[in-house]
Amino acid sequence: MAFQQASQSDNSRVSPNNTATNEQGKSSLANEIYQSLGADQADLQQLTEWLNKEKLALEQQDHASINDFAKQKDTLVRRLEQRSQLRITVLERHDYYPQQGKWLTTIEALNQHTPSDLLGMWLNLEEQLKACQRVLLLNETIITGLKQNVDRFMNILHGQTSTTQTYNALGQTENFLSRRALTQA
Repeated sequence: MAFQQASQSDNSRVSPNNTATNEQGKSSLANEIYQSLGADQADLQQLTEWLNKEKLALEQQDHASINDFAKQKDTLVRRLEQRSQLRITVLERHDYYPQQGKWLTTIEALNQHTPSDLLGMWLNLEEQLKACQRVLLLNETIITGLKQNVDRFMNILHGQTSTTQTYNALGQTENFLSRRALTQA
């Protein structure tokens, strides 16, 4: 009986130390993730600025600036991807296995182990990503429109319009049977 009580008291002594070490490890991990997300937040702010500048350059058709912005965006996105991969590696090393779409669960679990607002930062990052996505989609729409205009003008220059129909002086359409149309309104 005395042996059982002694072994139980030994186990209770080990558990608090392991718990404290475990808590300290989780706190350290949470702080590391918080710092990583902070760096992502700064890069996303910069990416938003580049996307807005790119939008203006697209509207003004400033091709040199558009190319510069594309390079800058690529650099930022690569840094974000590398940091994300590093976060996954660090989490896996600490026996956290975030899966696609399960990051929120991991962040919520780690948020309990840090005085920093890890969850708030994560939610803010999601909003920043959505804002970047909206501007990116708008820029893609502008690029698609510009590409369609270029394709249309190139077809006209090559005399390869999709129809042999043109407009006459009265605004009515005319068909040319065997001749290619030179212009099309």
